[in-house]
Amino acid sequence: MTAEAFSIGQAKFIKKILKAMSSANAAIYKISKGRLWGNWAGKYPIMILSVYGAKTGKIRNVPLIKVMHDNKPVLV
Repeated sequence: MTAEAFSIGQAKFIKKILKAMSSANAAIYKISKGRLWGNWAGKYPIMILSVYGAKTGKIRNVPLIKVMHDNKPVLV
């Protein structure tokens, strides 16, 4: 068995940071209509997936890297 790369506390902290970054990315992308933060790492185009929360019914916006096939986005 190998040692874990991060402790439980570190993993929880990283998860909170990534969630905040994703929320900010989705919000800025939607407000700017895709002109700002439309690419991940400067070269991969993103799209925003909007879904309803199962328990709360709130809309969640999740930024995803856009992969195209036959001019249609593919969700993997």
